[in-house]
Amino acid sequence: MPDIVKIEDSLNEGRVKINGEFKKIKNNVVDFIESGSITPEKTSFVRPGKNLFNKNKLTNGRVTVTGNIVVDEDNKTTDYEFIEGSTTYFTNKSVFTAQYDKNGEFISYLFVPQNTTITTESNAYFIRISTGNANTETLQFEKGSTGTAYENYYRTLSNVEFKELIEARGSSIKGVVYGDVKQRLDNMEQDISSLEPPGTDTVSDEIAEQVFINEMNRKAQLLGCENLNFKNSSGLSAPGQTTSPKDLALITRHASGMPNLLKVWGIKSYEVDVKGSDSRKVNIQTTVTDADFEQDYLILGGKTGTLGVVKNLCLVAKHRNSGHVLAGSILRADNDRWIAMKQLFDEVINIIENKGSASSTVESVGACALLLPENPLLYSGTELNELYLHGNTLLQSPASITKVLTSIVLLENISNLNETLTYKNSDKVEDSLVFNEGDKITFKDALYLMMLQSSNTTAKAVARAVGQRIVRTRGYAL
Repeated sequence: MPDIVKIEDSLNEGRVKINGEFKKIKNNVVDFIESGSITPEKTSFVRPGKNLFNKNKLTNGRVTVTGNIVVDEDNKTTDYEFIEGSTTYFTNKSVFTAQYDKNGEFISYLFVPQNTTITTESNAYFIRISTGNANTETLQFEKGSTGTAYENYYRTLSNVEFKELIEARGSSIKGVVYGDVKQRLDNMEQDISSLEPPGTDTVSDEIAEQVFINEMNRKAQLLGCENLNFKNSSGLSAPGQTTSPKDLALITRHASGMPNLLKVWGIKSYEVDVKGSDSRKVNIQTTVTDADFEQDYLILGGKTGTLGVVKNLCLVAKHRNSGHVLAGSILRADNDRWIAMKQLFDEVINIIENKGSASSTVESVGACALLLPENPLLYSGTELNELYLHGNTLLQSPASITKVLTSIVLLENISNLNETLTYKNSDKVEDSLVFNEGDKITFKDALYLMMLQSSNTTAKAVARAVGQRIVRTRGYAL
């Protein structure tokens, strides 16, 4: 401390002479305050916690009978903590203690067993506490003769309102101001705990699948289809599930404008990576290929559909000579769907080039074709402006061409195609491929399986899984 020589009164201003120099008290009061003399316990704005054991600031070693620290890897010791003289303290763990006066001079050493008390010396001002390493997380050294519930060491300001803390108590979304921040955090935890995990099913699989099928029918209506009423996502036989060639052409036109579908349905082969307990690779081949047809036309994409005598085909192809890109549908070919499709496209090329009709015969119950605009999506929902149409009232099953719309709805509801789909036994239907409970594929692989291999089980699994996503996103089912 400075050597205070003299206190004077000059012009009603308190002055002191410190080391030979007079200074105003009001400007230099800090010079009179002894370091460490203002403790949290002596202030009105700092509130000490009840636990004096600060586990966040420990030194390796243990206090000794001389008040020093001896190297000891089995124990840890606190820094100097303020205590009150002639006061009883309780410890819930065994500790070694050293007490010091206000000048930091050692006073006394004492070992205190767990769940007992220590009474400090009358001139005690600081204490250092040592304990075994295993005790540091739960040790509480507190004023009083009995132990209370454990509380971490802390020092906090009281009666000081920080703007951020006050604002943090209020929720503008809920229109509520909580009593304290902890109350609001507790309320948030309750809200979070009530949320369903992202993968949790919110409705039954049957309802989820129906939600997806409803989306298919809704999409068909938006595209202008008039005769479609889907009953499933695979195209397997179902009462009332029929369509017209024009409806299939509308769906084909829309699909031809979707980049993620274009990447899939024009591929000739693909390897599916199945994960799970039975991880394996599955090689699949497209059914949309025909050597004779491809002599005159470059296939850009399409889908076959077979159900008993029903042999359907929807296709997007480029005429090799003229460069015209055509889209068309064959509904229930009389014999060979590819012969029927070539008859259809040849007729359309003749119409476009004003060559007249060589033969208007298209060997199918129904057929529809159009010259595909440069960007098909710009024309979705508008009139088809087909160049050829017949048998539009003779409705037939869409068969597996259904999966084109299944793929469209999948793409409109799954943004990340690398997310996985897990098969269930309930997904199994008539199929050339077998998938078992727990098999996992990506949604990207699901597109290839539906478009190339025409996997019925995959189409049903997609409807279930994506249907659950739709319900979770919207918050309601049907």
